This record gives sequence, C-alpha cells and structure tokens, in this order.
Amino acid sequence: QHYFIQSNLRRFSMSKEGSKADERGCSKKDLLVFLGFLLLTEGGGILIGFLTASQFTPGGWYDSLTKPSWNPPNWIFGPMWTTLYLFMAISAFLIWKKVKFSQCLPWTLFFIQLALNFAWPFIFFIAHELAFAFLECSLL
Repeated sequence: QHYFIQSNLRRFSMSKEGSKADERGCSKKDLLVFLGFLLLTEGGGILIGFLTASQFTPGGWYDSLTKPSWNPPNWIFGPMWTTLYLFMAISAFLIWKKVKFSQCLPWTLFFIQLALNFAWPFIFFIAHELAFAFLECSLL
C-alpha cells in the first residue's frame, strides 16, 4: 500500500513539461505554488478571524444566541476553520497540478467557494443575518 501511494504521488507530481521532481515528489515550483495557495486561504482566514473575534466575547451577540445542546464550544472554531482553509489550499494545489491555469471552470468553481467561505463569517457574525447565512452556507 505504501509503495502504491508513493509511486502515485511521484507520478502525479511530475509536470507536463517533464521536469523532474525531487525525491519527495515535489519540485521547488510546486512548493512555492502550494505556499501561495496556503497564504491565500490561511491568510484570508486569519484576517477574518481577527475581524470577527469580538463576536465571541462572553455576553456578546453569539453568546446570546439560543443554541442546541450539541453546539460545539467556541474554541473549536479556530482549529476547524484553519483545517478547512488548509484543505482548500490543498484542493487548489491539486487543481493547479492537474490543469495549471489552462481551464477556467475549475478555477471559477474554486474561487466561488472560497469567496462564499470568506463571506460567511461576515454574514453570520458581523451582519447577524442568520437566514442569509444559512442560504449562503447551503450554496457551499
């Protein structure tokens, strides 16, 4: 199983131009592109986190909402969004590895979902538009 995964990662990491990837199956260009996507997604998430953090203060708007018993604790939002944005960066990188920027549809869909994910905290936590936040989340 390990050999299968490693050989497929190595095969997948080869660019169309035939440039060789290093022993880990990742070229320097691949690493820079991934870091760019990571900076885009996580950087946006960090900015949004700073702009919405005031909503999590004790006695604040979010704290005053009636929530179900299975509602996650406030501290989980940071790790959850960080993980979500990491997966978005990985998704963008995989799209880039497959088609670079030669196809419009995958990138259009990626950036639409990214914009929706970036917009949701503002709709919910800043504008307090619960119905619109639910509708927007449904689009995701």
